Amino acid sequence: MPQTKLHKFTVNYSDQSEFHQLKNEIFNEAIYFFETDNPQPIIIDVGAHIGLSTLYFKHLYPFAQIIAIEPNPISFKLLEQNIWENDLVDIKTFNLAIASKKTHLSLHQDPDLSWLSSTSIHQGAWTGEQKTESFEVEAVPLSQFLDQKIDFLKMDVEGAETDIILATNEKLQQIKQMIIECHGQDFSTTAKIQKHLQDLGFTVSFFKKNKIINIQQARGLFFIHGFNSN
Repeated sequence: MPQTKLHKFTVNYSDQSEFHQLKNEIFNEAIYFFETDNPQPIIIDVGAHIGLSTLYFKHLYPFAQIIAIEPNPISFKLLEQNIWENDLVDIKTFNLAIASKKTHLSLHQDPDLSWLSSTSIHQGAWTGEQKTESFEVEAVPLSQFLDQKIDFLKMDVEGAETDIILATNEKLQQIKQMIIECHGQDFSTTAKIQKHLQDLGFTVSFFKKNKIINIQQARGLFFIHGFNSN
């Protein structure tokens, strides 16, 4: 596998184009940046892929406690390798998918095993336009990880985010902040997520390409930021 340096980290990856795009989004554009007064924040990284977001959170908060969840076994192996080679501690890893309930899912990945970050519950990836092949994976509900206060939730689940958020009720209130990557939702679906989070006490905003947008502009690939002031 190729290997490179990123800040103080050694990073192993499978596809060069994918690595450079994700590195730019996560480290340069800082799409998952958040602020907290807690020097040891508890972070859940859903869809951790090879660990670039996990490394970014350790870059922001070296004493963070991170739960890193990744369903693709190839990406998961690299995630664990990147944690081990950088001597990172206080990270728990889970080779699982997150879903609305405990189940087994068919996930769909790039058959040439290049852009594994697009692994999705949808055949053809979230756009429906890629060539994909399927594999089976165990899935559990997000609520399984919400038995304690969580400073930050990052979720990138390639189209499964709506079902997960709407299926998780009061336990979402354990989360202080969240950034959810959203994929191709229509207005009514996005409005359901917004209302669900607001009913649970979150202030909700939307952004795309690092710019704040309104809900009418939330199309294609965009992000939801939720902040719980309670």
